[in-house]
Amino acid sequence: MTYLHADTIAALAKKKLPAASQKLIQPFLRSYYTFVGDDDLSECTAESLFATAKEHFALLQKYNGKKVLINVYNPSIKKHGYSP
Repeated sequence: MTYLHADTIAALAKKKLPAASQKLIQPFLRSYYTFVGDDDLSECTAESLFATAKEHFALLQKYNGKKVLINVYNPSIKKHGYSP
């Protein structure tokens, strides 16, 4: 199953992330927005969707299964690559 911007988000990951991380992040990105409606996704750019998923993937990489992790932030173009 694919979603709006799926190919563009995958291409952004290939362009912006190291080759070593592609094996893990590509399946994550392909499934991350699968059950979000196209109407909801159409209001966002592929770049902002990529940046959001990338931030969540980074948090997932820190998770050890023992401690709850929460990341609250106000995205900025300089730090996160997009702003709301």
